[in-house]
Amino acid sequence: MSSGVLSQARSLAADRRLVDGTLALLLTVMAQGQLPSGTSSWVRAAMLVTTGALAWRRQAPLLVAATVAASVAAMGLSTDPPSVFGEYLAVMLASYTVAEQSPLPTAVGGLLLLILGIVGHDWRSPEFAGVSGFVSDSTIPVVIWLVGRAVHVQRGRADRSHDLIRQLESDRAGLAEAAIAEERLRLARELHDVVTHSISVIVIQAQGAQRVLPADPGQATEALRVIEHAGRSTLTEMRRLLGLLRDETTQPRSPQPRLDELPHLIDRVTAAGLPVSFVCRGNPLPLDAGRELSAYRIVQEALTNSLKYAKPATAEVLLSWHDDSLELDVTDTGHGQVAATGGGRGLVGMRERMETYGGELETGPMPNGGFRVWCRIPAGEQQ
Repeated sequence: MSSGVLSQARSLAADRRLVDGTLALLLTVMAQGQLPSGTSSWVRAAMLVTTGALAWRRQAPLLVAATVAASVAAMGLSTDPPSVFGEYLAVMLASYTVAEQSPLPTAVGGLLLLILGIVGHDWRSPEFAGVSGFVSDSTIPVVIWLVGRAVHVQRGRADRSHDLIRQLESDRAGLAEAAIAEERLRLARELHDVVTHSISVIVIQAQGAQRVLPADPGQATEALRVIEHAGRSTLTEMRRLLGLLRDETTQPRSPQPRLDELPHLIDRVTAAGLPVSFVCRGNPLPLDAGRELSAYRIVQEALTNSLKYAKPATAEVLLSWHDDSLELDVTDTGHGQVAATGGGRGLVGMRERMETYGGELETGPMPNGGFRVWCRIPAGEQQ
């Protein structure tokens, strides 16, 4: 709790004590002025206790109710118990406070004490003695007690509403933070997939161009063309992702890659030096954009790793459509992709994508050599 809140709480508590003290003083002056001139000093003292105790009514409501009840009952021991309006106001205020400030059992106990005090006060009174007098004198304090309970219940509801609002605000903040973290993770995966693939193509093509330039300038030119195309694609994707990071909602967005673009991806990888065959089986299912993007990125990452670690080799991409899912099987005939299982982000990103959609992922070297990436993506609700 901040110092400002503590200061406000202390100021409010001090204000309440001042209000209660002032009210007790006014009732004391009123009650003492209403007592007959011949009232004994001990009755005046009991009246002083009755009204003065109200200065602590919100700090100790049950104790104040008990004190008021005892002092009122004590005045009933006199030969002519006083009955003044200031005294009656004190009883009503004590009844209201114990009902409004206390839990139900305490509030009921306070009311019973006050009723006993009234009975003790009236039992020798020529005006209020008897059942009818007791009931008449107790009715208004009971009604005031009921008002206090209604205020207590309503205040409890308001407090619970405020607590619920604070909890909802806290939950909303937590959900916002989680959404931001998830979005950052998604963008990190996108950046990794886009940049790793394109830079790998650029590096491998540049190396090939250097080797063949003296002997075959035409092939070197083709390699440079592939480098240019990969570089331009990478810049486009980078601008799109940076636009998302800046939240530039007015900036046009390039479409996310989809499965029907896999042939173009395979052509680029083949041109970069890794021959890839592509097979599609079954009847395609409609996938939502997130699942389709994840499938594309997994193929892209698997081929990128094969391109980086498996050369010289060939690769195969197999898409198998089932009634409720899509299976992807990417294999190569190389021997070096085992190195990709180290500390890189590629396979971690694949696993995160599968966890997002409840899919399955298996990666690792094959018994007869080469490396395999297999996954199953549930179709989810059909679009």
